[in-house]
Amino acid sequence: MHRILSMTTAVLSSALLTSCGVGTAPSAPAPQPPSAMARMAGPALLDDCPHGGYELEYGIDSNLNNVLDDGEVNGKESICDGAPGAKGDPGEKGAAGEKGATGSTGDPGEKGSVGADGTPGLNALVVTADEPAGGTCPGGGVRVNSGVDTNSDGALDAGEVNHTHTVCHGATGDKGDDGLNGTDGKDGDKGEKGDTGLKGADGKDGEKGDPGDPFASKDGAEVAAIQVKATEPSSIIQGTMWYDTSTGTLKINTAVTGDPAVWVGFGAGAPWDVYSAPEPIAFHLNKGGTDQPSAGKNTKVQWENIVFATHSGSVDASGFTAPDYGTYYFYANVQYSQIALYDNYIAIRKNGQDVAITNYFISYDDGFNTGAPGMTVATTLQLEPGDQIDVLVQEESGDPLPINGHTSFTYFTGWRLY
Repeated sequence: MHRILSMTTAVLSSALLTSCGVGTAPSAPAPQPPSAMARMAGPALLDDCPHGGYELEYGIDSNLNNVLDDGEVNGKESICDGAPGAKGDPGEKGAAGEKGATGSTGDPGEKGSVGADGTPGLNALVVTADEPAGGTCPGGGVRVNSGVDTNSDGALDAGEVNHTHTVCHGATGDKGDDGLNGTDGKDGDKGEKGDTGLKGADGKDGEKGDPGDPFASKDGAEVAAIQVKATEPSSIIQGTMWYDTSTGTLKINTAVTGDPAVWVGFGAGAPWDVYSAPEPIAFHLNKGGTDQPSAGKNTKVQWENIVFATHSGSVDASGFTAPDYGTYYFYANVQYSQIALYDNYIAIRKNGQDVAITNYFISYDDGFNTGAPGMTVATTLQLEPGDQIDVLVQEESGDPLPINGHTSFTYFTGWRLY
């Protein structure tokens, strides 16, 4: 309460000095900082001031209009009247004095100089904090602290709190009635196909049907069929096949239907060729991770690693030797370990003769290359037993280049087609 009265007095004193000062010609007014101001807001509540008083609002005159506007009010305090004193004894009535003569009006005084700037006012601060549930607020609430920032540090310290007010949360209301059901939402997108379910148990076997006629078609006519027995079938249908269990041979009736059967065995002068798939022959070789020095011209690639071979005796470090007749397919890939210049080629050879060549060429005018080249070659050959197939690389010019031994860069593979 004392601080508020002093602040108000400072504001009023500054105003009096400004209006009633003395001195010579005024100097240019200096800019004034915002001042702390106060105003009477009305009578105080009886709960706060039992003997009467006034409600005092205070704040900072931010717009320098020398009026504490509603938006500039930072807080308020009650200024209470003191309790009534004891009634004194009545004094003696004095004699009435004579009325004095009216004095003449004096000349206006000269305008005083601008007074010194007043002391900057102090800011009022309000800080809120959660009030935990407890005796003060069973359901919790908000604690409001207010006061004047006397040390001007922008924070309301504990010693600067002049007033504390607690606002408690209300008690939890009764549960309301359930609302109406909302409208159904749109169907979602179709989900992904689920995993296949477990196989169900097998159903019961049906009753066994009557044996059919092995030589009758759907309309009852006799048709060609396959018969397995030790004695000659009675069928005279052309195309009927008979596996003779007594000799282990398969025969077919070549006679016209209705004529006596003529049984011809497979591989015994039958008027057709019997085809059987040839035995598979295949291999795959690589360098096994070992680089191979090149001699420059006519360097035969050596294969240190046999990845697989259906006929172990058909492959070695030199290449492949055909174990049987047939048409074969071959593919080779060779990569150098260094940058290659000029003219190089890779060849597949049959019995020492080039049969397929791929040329790798860089113009002499280029004078450089940007990487180690990889060369491939492929071909299809008809072979007889003992034919030898190998891979050759040749460098037409430049220094000899090492052959890259990486298993994925240099390899040779082939297989019999038929």
